[in-house]
Amino acid sequence: MQRPSPATIVRRARRASIALAGLVVAFVLLVPSAASAAAFSAKVHFPNHNPIAGKNWVITWTATKGNTKLSGSDSYEFFIGDTTSGSPVRTEPGVAFKNGQGRDTLKFPGEAVGHQLTLVVVIRTSAGTVKVPWVLTTKQ
Repeated sequence: MQRPSPATIVRRARRASIALAGLVVAFVLLVPSAASAAAFSAKVHFPNHNPIAGKNWVITWTATKGNTKLSGSDSYEFFIGDTTSGSPVRTEPGVAFKNGQGRDTLKFPGEAVGHQLTLVVVIRTSAGTVKVPWVLTTKQ
């Protein structure tokens, strides 16, 4: 059996390292996209961006994972302005829901009139947690 020439060995090593680098890049690109995908889909329906102080403001939501309707609970986080950075200025418990559908009624206090707030609806299920932000300004 004939020994490969040094040039052949170098070419083979180069091809193997390129193939290995390609596999590493493919793996690195694949992992973050799978990790950042939400565990389930949550859709929240808000009546508008301007609730009226002291009046009922009804929100509804759905939570599904594929064709499966999930059950769980929700809660609310309130932030000042149109950002969700930092700690919320107020956190409120919500309600439990079943069969993938939830409904809750909120009432905003008179102190909120004229202030821009970001309401974050936090939906928790056995499949994970999803946060849905909504910017609003309470009217009189």
